[in-house]
Amino acid sequence: MITPTAREGGYLPVAAYGLIGDGRSAALVGSDGSIDWLCLPRFDDPSLFGRLLDARRGGHWQLAPRGPYRVLQRYGDRSNVLETLFETRTGRVLLSDLMPLGAGPSQPRVVRILECLSGEMTLRHECLPAPGYAEHGPGAPGFEGGVLRVGSGEDDVLVTGSEPIVRGREELHVLAGETVAFALHVCAAPAAPPPWSTGRARRLRGETGAAWWAWAARCAYAGPHPEAVARSALVLGLLTHAPTGAMLAAPTTSLPEPGAGVRTRDLRAVSMHDASTAPAVFLQLGLLDEAHALSGWLERHRGGGAGGLLGLDGGPAGTERVLDHLDGHRGMGPVRVGTGDGGTGDGVAGDGGPGLAGAFRQVGALARHGELEQAQWLFARLLTHRSPLGLLSDGVDARTGELLGNFPRAAAHLALVGAAVDIERARSGMGGTQRSGG
Repeated sequence: MITPTAREGGYLPVAAYGLIGDGRSAALVGSDGSIDWLCLPRFDDPSLFGRLLDARRGGHWQLAPRGPYRVLQRYGDRSNVLETLFETRTGRVLLSDLMPLGAGPSQPRVVRILECLSGEMTLRHECLPAPGYAEHGPGAPGFEGGVLRVGSGEDDVLVTGSEPIVRGREELHVLAGETVAFALHVCAAPAAPPPWSTGRARRLRGETGAAWWAWAARCAYAGPHPEAVARSALVLGLLTHAPTGAMLAAPTTSLPEPGAGVRTRDLRAVSMHDASTAPAVFLQLGLLDEAHALSGWLERHRGGGAGGLLGLDGGPAGTERVLDHLDGHRGMGPVRVGTGDGGTGDGVAGDGGPGLAGAFRQVGALARHGELEQAQWLFARLLTHRSPLGLLSDGVDARTGELLGNFPRAAAHLALVGAAVDIERARSGMGGTQRSGG
């Protein structure tokens, strides 16, 4: 348990976030229990919660203790169910965050479960959606029958709870053994809210955790870094668009990148470089279905060209627009949506030096060319740049060690897995100059 990371100007550092997802979209959840980034219904749709890019008006959904607390954030065993354990002088509470897998009209997109493990605790509950990239700031949700409802394009977003929700900001008090659960649904307006209960929330948590555990168990890596490889594989699973098999470059836009000046871009698209190397990585891990699905996507959409960005459906990723009404992460704009002409400089920091992906690729090259000791040393050093939850971004601030750029970044995780496989091949005498994925 540690003292929570303090927000500066309303912002958390990138490394203080965990990622949850359902193969259609993803959310960033801060170590202080706040969902600060979520686009619905798809990765590349406008944000519903966007405090990541504007602390004042971006919108968020936070569950956190009132007053001082200590915190531990972790993933469930080889899963993408995120657990945040809060401890105060009066009690301990576990917050579980997940996005259930599978689609259906009654399936919630986000589930949040609060369980009081001991003692008692008063928590702040703030649910302040800001649809459409917060163009009009946090929305004015309606409250009817204990359900929060806000319009989002042609759909309604409904937040239901096992306890009634009566305002956007409220307090909850829980005693040992008590559970409160919330669900976020996207429904065609004006649909009624689906039934909700703590029992259903627990079932969805169990099913989601088991599905990710079974997915991770298919990974065939048997080298000395199973945790790092498994977590990177699970991140790549979260960045895979289930309906098409495409792999997202990153689930975020406009997080400032390494290098001189401030460079921002929208990476909620398919990097053709990442997509061309990912099937080999999936094959090395024994994830045959994912390798074949992505290979099929590439066969259908070869026209994107190496180094370009395409949309999840294989078409143009959208005309770039600047959202002047958003401040940008820590005030460092501009905030961009859409990818313009699609050029990346993939895996390279803005100052021309190698980013994390390039550094892990260097590890693989060393291992393949017989420099095993140097490769192992550099790999171990690069692992220290992962976030506390094992996630990687574009690059690292050389002065502070802070992660920079869109987060988490598929290229870095692909390169980590490729490097780990190359090291293991060299250790087992299977080395050579054949290039691995990543």
